[in-house]
Amino acid sequence: MLNKKAFTLIELLVVVLIIGILAAIALPRYEIAVEATRASEAVSSLTAISRAVEMYKLAQGQPTNKFADLDTSISSTNVSATSMDTKFYNYQISISPGNGTGYEVIATRINSSSQKYQYYIYINYARGRSCTAKTEEAREICDKLCVTPTNTPSQSNGYYYCPLK
Repeated sequence: MLNKKAFTLIELLVVVLIIGILAAIALPRYEIAVEATRASEAVSSLTAISRAVEMYKLAQGQPTNKFADLDTSISSTNVSATSMDTKFYNYQISISPGNGTGYEVIATRINSSSQKYQYYIYINYARGRSCTAKTEEAREICDKLCVTPTNTPSQSNGYYYCPLK
């Protein structure tokens, strides 16, 4: 009589099914954690850019919207006069039209594969730092960076706004 010990096909299928269920639960959480890390990187870059704008403003008397005028060391893939692209974000500086002393630095998520994470983070000279989410998935990213989470979208345009920590 043969007494071989082996797994049956049913046992192997059950194990594969359990692994599939665990992966289906864990993968979205992992994706959100990775995206939140990228967003933290954008906040750090925005802070460096806004400090460089402030230093330029102190030296020249008014801010600039040209990245060539700034003393920053952010590695980028593409830089034009008023725009800078990194692997995940597009950064822009805009000058306030009023007296020309205010500015806003904006990071917009570049996402060619999916429109799931649509958000931008900005630092405004007068109003402070904020995250604006266009989708529910992006709201979850902003909530990780913000002081108070936002549960309801704005009445005017449906976006979620929250102040950064």
